[in-house]
Amino acid sequence: MIYELSMWSLAIVAINLSIAIAAICTFRLLFGLLAGVNTTVELAEKDNYAFGITFAGGAGALGLILSAAVTGDAAVNLLNEAFNVLTYAVAGIALLKVGSMINDYIIFHKVSLKTAIADHQLAAGFVQASNFLALGLIISSTVNWVEYETWRGLPSVLMLFFGSQCILLLITRLRAAVYRRRHQGESLPLAIVAINLSIAIAAICTFRLLFGLLAGVNTTVELAEKDNYAFGITFAGGAGALGLILSAAVTGDAAVNLLNEAFNVLTYAVAGIALLKVGSMINDYIIFHKVSLKTAIADHQLAAGFVQASNFLALGLIISSTVNWVEYETWRGLPSVLMLFFGSQCILLLITRLRAAVYRRRHQGESLQQAIVAGNTALAIRYSGHLLGTALAMTAGASLVEYYQAEPLLSVAYWLGAGTSLALLLPALALIARKAILLKINVAEEVDEQENIGVAAIEAVIYIAVALLLIGVLA
Repeated sequence: MIYELSMWSLAIVAINLSIAIAAICTFRLLFGLLAGVNTTVELAEKDNYAFGITFAGGAGALGLILSAAVTGDAAVNLLNEAFNVLTYAVAGIALLKVGSMINDYIIFHKVSLKTAIADHQLAAGFVQASNFLALGLIISSTVNWVEYETWRGLPSVLMLFFGSQCILLLITRLRAAVYRRRHQGESLPLAIVAINLSIAIAAICTFRLLFGLLAGVNTTVELAEKDNYAFGITFAGGAGALGLILSAAVTGDAAVNLLNEAFNVLTYAVAGIALLKVGSMINDYIIFHKVSLKTAIADHQLAAGFVQASNFLALGLIISSTVNWVEYETWRGLPSVLMLFFGSQCILLLITRLRAAVYRRRHQGESLQQAIVAGNTALAIRYSGHLLGTALAMTAGASLVEYYQAEPLLSVAYWLGAGTSLALLLPALALIARKAILLKINVAEEVDEQENIGVAAIEAVIYIAVALLLIGVLA
């Protein structure tokens, strides 16, 4: 029921993680050299959040590429495995740099994103970071699609990379055209494409309605009139989580007829909304028991919004993973999903308590919860990365444990055991990566004291990237 990890497997994990850390460190070095700046100065002395967010996007993209490169069967020997992963690490760094140049000089040809980032423009940092992550998703998808983890897959990956750049250019031009029309007072002709996602759309609309009702507010007023960004970020996290759950519900073979298919998806839509609400209450009243996230979000505290949104997304990742793992898209899979949901809440509670203990030691008994609610957005971003990384590491446990329909309780217990072990292993691996990637930067001081969201975003991405690599290796 539990797959054995041999010394060979552990050696593969060690080699792949070492190359990944070295690749991200090299990316940091080249990132600074090609930009003509010192990364330590930009991140720690100038507190250039735009630079930090851009680098975090690039590091996350490289993590996505490498997680795809290590997925699948290992090579025949350790040398070949190292060479294969190293090939994609070098190719990934090169393609991300080419992609950033295309984004700067062709897609955004009327402005200089590089100059704007140097001038601490957060908007430019988010644009470049999202471009990196988009490229990472595309390249990782193509690596998995060509089914080659050796250099033989590179020609196809390169062709798809440059083809995808044309698509991204087209989409950006269309968005620019929409913006121009909106701001010249012209009416925008609507081209509506009918798609079969009505239940998902209805579920997210229902989630918005219930989200407002249970919070005792009008969502339209909060979003459009009060401009409550914290509320918007929280709702976005919940909607994203619901999307993850429904994507798992519709994966696999379709039901025997349309009515059954609709019933199955609707079942998980209702269950997803209910579990996300329960999860938010557990987060508010048990995990963050010393403060009120609900009140802080109502008071427009962005930090609280990030914490609640990351909790939603962590739950979405865990629930979607368990739905895929139990191999049931019908109501029969719900009991196992429910057991794993409540078990995972205990693991998330444990991780939060450990993070709080670390914070207390660093700050002479001060409270992590109080610091977040007081408005330390950088601390909230870092915590969010830890939480999402933990959720991803837990989902990797599905690769170590097989689900037996005849023994669901035992299967769930093994999954939770494997998930807990990986969740506790993640901080150690992430610490090694952080020490190397953020060399000469006092992360605790930058995030906890100076509220540097750039450094916080990088550390958050390190946790997520290491977790993605664990998923890739264990798969």
